[in-house]
Amino acid sequence: MTSSFDLHTMGLLLRQGRRLNALSLGLLALTGVWLLFAGFGFGVLEGWTAYGLAMSVIAGLLQIYYAARVDFDAGLLLAAACERDPAQAAASLDASLQRLGLLAAERAGRDWSARWRGARKLLRRQAICLVAQALLLATAWWLAPLPLDADDEPAAFDGRVAMNSHYPCYDRVAADPVRSRCPCSAV
Repeated sequence: MTSSFDLHTMGLLLRQGRRLNALSLGLLALTGVWLLFAGFGFGVLEGWTAYGLAMSVIAGLLQIYYAARVDFDAGLLLAAACERDPAQAAASLDASLQRLGLLAAERAGRDWSARWRGARKLLRRQAICLVAQALLLATAWWLAPLPLDADDEPAAFDGRVAMNSHYPCYDRVAADPVRSRCPCSAV
């Protein structure tokens, strides 16, 4: 038989989902900043990096969904723990959820162990979404192209890069302009 203390303990355990949610929201914010900077041209999103970021956002949104469900269940269990009789609390809970349209009639009347299994499954799914989100974000970071070195600046910042791409023998002519004549130019 389930006691009020058991219900209170279950509710407090489910409240730990808030910590998972906070971590996930931090990762989602980090992903958002990365996407914002890439959108303004401070980075490149291509291939697997873009895919990893997109999947990380999806995992983060799924985690938010599970966090809402887990937190709702935690609140219900803590409210049920205030009742003296857990069986009466279950009946009151079912009646309230049915009136609000949140519980189908065939699911009413479950015992507390079945409800607890369902709540733990939601908490486990929330944790899995957080782990997937973190792994996908780490994978996207790992696969992201490296930032440019000072010698590899784009053509807009360095004329030598532009010359090398248009005139293959530019380096040879620039090194010794008297002895070597570039066949690419009419000099």
